[in-house]
Amino acid sequence: MLRLFSLFVGFGLLISSLPGQAALTGHPDQVDPHLVYGVRVAEGDRDAYHLSLEVLNPAAQELRFVIPHWAPGAYREITGEVRSGGPAWKSLVDFAAVDQDEKPLTVTPDGDRAWKVEAAGARRVKLSYRNTGPGRRANNRSYLAEQSGLIDGPRNWVYLDGFKHLPCSIRFELPKDWRVASGLDPTFDPMVFHADDYDRLADCPTAVGLFHERIFHVRGIAHRVVAVTGGKDPGRNFDAFTDKVRRIVEAYVRMFNDVPHQHYTFIYTDGGGGGLEHLTSTTISAGRADALGDSSLGVTAHEFFHTWNVKRLRPVMLGPFDYTQPVRSKDLWISEGITNYYTNIGLWRAGLRTDQQFLDDYAGTINGFVRNPASLFVPPEESSWTVWDRGGGAISYYTQGEVLGLMIDLLVRGSTGNRKSFDDVMRRTYRKFGGYYRHGPALPGFKSEEFLAEAIAETGVDLEPFWNAHVRGSEPIDWNRYFEAAGWKLDIQDGPQPLLATARRMERHEQGVILVVEPGDPLDRSGFKNGDIVASFNGTKTTAPRQLSTSWRTLTVGGSFEAEVKRGDRLEKIKGQILAANEFDGLVLREEEGRIRIVGVPCGTAMHAAGLRDDDIVVVPTGTKLPEFEAKLATMPIGETVTFEVRRGEETKKIAVKAAPRRVIQTGRLSAISEPTPAQLAVREGLKTGATSPVTIPK
Repeated sequence: MLRLFSLFVGFGLLISSLPGQAALTGHPDQVDPHLVYGVRVAEGDRDAYHLSLEVLNPAAQELRFVIPHWAPGAYREITGEVRSGGPAWKSLVDFAAVDQDEKPLTVTPDGDRAWKVEAAGARRVKLSYRNTGPGRRANNRSYLAEQSGLIDGPRNWVYLDGFKHLPCSIRFELPKDWRVASGLDPTFDPMVFHADDYDRLADCPTAVGLFHERIFHVRGIAHRVVAVTGGKDPGRNFDAFTDKVRRIVEAYVRMFNDVPHQHYTFIYTDGGGGGLEHLTSTTISAGRADALGDSSLGVTAHEFFHTWNVKRLRPVMLGPFDYTQPVRSKDLWISEGITNYYTNIGLWRAGLRTDQQFLDDYAGTINGFVRNPASLFVPPEESSWTVWDRGGGAISYYTQGEVLGLMIDLLVRGSTGNRKSFDDVMRRTYRKFGGYYRHGPALPGFKSEEFLAEAIAETGVDLEPFWNAHVRGSEPIDWNRYFEAAGWKLDIQDGPQPLLATARRMERHEQGVILVVEPGDPLDRSGFKNGDIVASFNGTKTTAPRQLSTSWRTLTVGGSFEAEVKRGDRLEKIKGQILAANEFDGLVLREEEGRIRIVGVPCGTAMHAAGLRDDDIVVVPTGTKLPEFEAKLATMPIGETVTFEVRRGEETKKIAVKAAPRRVIQTGRLSAISEPTPAQLAVREGLKTGATSPVTIPK
């Protein structure tokens, strides 16, 4: 009794006020069905979760049960073994149903991911089934192992079609000494939990088994840190780690001045990294859950910030959820990328990053951003919208939103003399579009244009040009224009790309690296021949393709190189000039049904300025193949004009493009200038603490 009582006091819940208790006491009302879910892990059986859904007062002749196609926060079809294999729903087997007298009822599949039960005359229908594919290794989604498991809602819980809005209860039957850790609402029975509706049930993964835990309170609300260790003791490091988690929680609560949940559970499992956000919990793969350390703090901050951003402040189509099909949004760069921005900010504000660590983290993010060619032709709104099509696309909206978040914050603080910030925008939009579950009914979420309108209204800064250039478009970012507001400077090198850096066809060989050379390609133009084995380059022994390609990326156009190659039976030296690649190497093309389509035209290039656009169809001679066309473009000397004939809808255009050197930006250290102004210091301090303090902007 003492353990159970302390748990309820720790969570600060008034259990007697929970709705839906009629489902447990056997007094269902006469209007809606009452729903009771069950899960059993049998002694000695770790091959499957045994699952059930009991429907009291079915109120229909035929019941339809559905398993989700996707899980909120993971924008892809749910697959077996978490990230690979076939559809997860195929692991659900042995469907059977009985009525109140245990009389069998007919169960029939209804296409993919759905089953029908004939319920004529039944006062109770109990559907039972097994999940035989929960995963064998610990991870942050779903698994079942010898001493622990994780039950992921969308992989396991079917819903009663037409009644997702109803509250439900969930009963666990587990091996001896196993416990339950979940974002679900507890009851007086430690093996029975409550959810306000199916969305809440699906959103609450549940750890079962042997684990260690700590509880801390922020503004009177309990936050539970659970290490699913299978009985292993996480040691004193667990206390230190829990204290750092507390500091993260406090930093974000200060920012929003709000705790939107009645209780919260951090669930850490073994596994290879990653996490998933939920309304009242998060699940995180921590490497080893019995050795939690600083490597898990970033994902912890990211997932906890989602408590506000995406779980409550969300694009309008991301709740209530349609689990039957892909759900698209142009705003995942806000939901995930801005969360990435506040991940670094949160760690900094929590005292878990130094000033220079914060700058170094951002320099690394920006370097990854500019080195991805897609940063210049895939806008954040497009990468958000197409994630279902390409499994993540050419560039991540996580990275895009992260770099844009800091730029927007600097733009706002710099333009307003630090009177306003991106924090103000997040608080305003959260109040207007968020508030899911704790402070009344769910609000409808925001539309893309509404987020921008609210940002402008809150800050008084005209952000429309920035949105057009960098959110709806993909124009190059003038980094130091924004960093100036905080007195920071990013080291940037901008120069032509060496032609050799565009060579990609090479393989490891025991004597060096063997090259695949086509007529007219970069290797051919640099003096190499097909089958050459590169033994050394510029005096350095060659051992692997990656080593060689790295050295080629660092060459200086206009200089010279010397390579030693084995050609047949002879060892030869190749000397040549380091030529510049032309911009056409950055043109992304795709061959489809005998046509060549332009997939991406990088912004800021002569090609884009001349008028080439994404989705243009290039008119080429019949039979021309993509490799042949790409090779022809790659051989165009700098300064020579190429005329493209393209079809754009019903229109045909001729577009002349002068071949220009392909520019490559290399970013380095982000550092603070030595003599910042008071205004710049105020912006720095504002970013670090969240404060806004009026300062005079020099004219």
